[in-house]
Amino acid sequence: MSLCLDKKCSWCCDPVKVFFGQDIPKDSEWKDIWIKRKEIWISEKYIDSVRLEIYDCILYDKNIWLCSAYENRPEICNKSWCFDKKTWELSDEVRKRFISDVFIKLDYKWKK
Repeated sequence: MSLCLDKKCSWCCDPVKVFFGQDIPKDSEWKDIWIKRKEIWISEKYIDSVRLEIYDCILYDKNIWLCSAYENRPEICNKSWCFDKKTWELSDEVRKRFISDVFIKLDYKWKK
C-alpha cells in the first residue's frame, strides 16, 4: 500500500500545490482536472524562493479524504512523493517535517 493511503495523507491533494508553470492534468475529454484558486502560497522557511500555485482537484473526494481515481491518477500525481526515496531517514519523520511546513497564503485578483 502507498504511504499516502496507508497514512490517510492528503497533504498533496487538499489542495494541490505546485510550482508555477506546471502542466495541468486533463481528463479523457481534455478538460482540466485541477481548478485554479485565486491564491498563492509562500513558504515561511524559503520565503524568497518557494511560490506555489494552488488548485482544487476534481478527483479528490473531501468526504473520504481520498482520490476517487487513485489507481489511475494523472502522471504528475503518481510521480509525487512527500519524501526522498533515497533518504536514510524514516519515511514517517520526513513526512511529518514535510507536512508541517508553514505557508503564507496570499489571495490575489485577476487583472482585467
